[in-house]
Amino acid sequence: MSVLASSLPQLDRQSSPHQVSGSLRFGSRKPVEFDKALIIQSLEIAGERAGDIAPLVYGRLFSQHPEMLPLFVRDKTGAVRGEMLFKVIEAILDFIGPRTYANMMIRNEAVTHEGYGVPREVFSVFFGTLRDTLCEILGRDWTPQTETSWRTLLSELDEYAKATG
Repeated sequence: MSVLASSLPQLDRQSSPHQVSGSLRFGSRKPVEFDKALIIQSLEIAGERAGDIAPLVYGRLFSQHPEMLPLFVRDKTGAVRGEMLFKVIEAILDFIGPRTYANMMIRNEAVTHEGYGVPREVFSVFFGTLRDTLCEILGRDWTPQTETSWRTLLSELDEYAKATG
């Protein structure tokens, strides 16, 4: 069993759509909905099938954004990449769940990564790279509902990553 798969069973998996509320800016915004159970399920299945998905995720990232590879030149073993991916997954799980820290963490990490030379749009792309990797691993088990849930989640995450202040 992978580290990813073993960390997921303790999560609350309500099958009803999870309403994400809140606004990045002052004013009202219509809440978006996605099925958090499908997000969790896709992570679980990927962990069961592929084990450590970090090499797959970062391979895809570097293929699409080769300018990011030099930022990992000192990560000879992949440990930094693995830890970063684990933190991203933890943040996603918090974001779709209790939202105790993820919304602010995503904003803060976007700013921190700018200091490393990672433009916000590339920082934001990482979530999509994870989704695309999961889709590839799941193959025929990636349903239209899973795609819709991830697309909705990615849109919300993108807003947080691009928000300032």
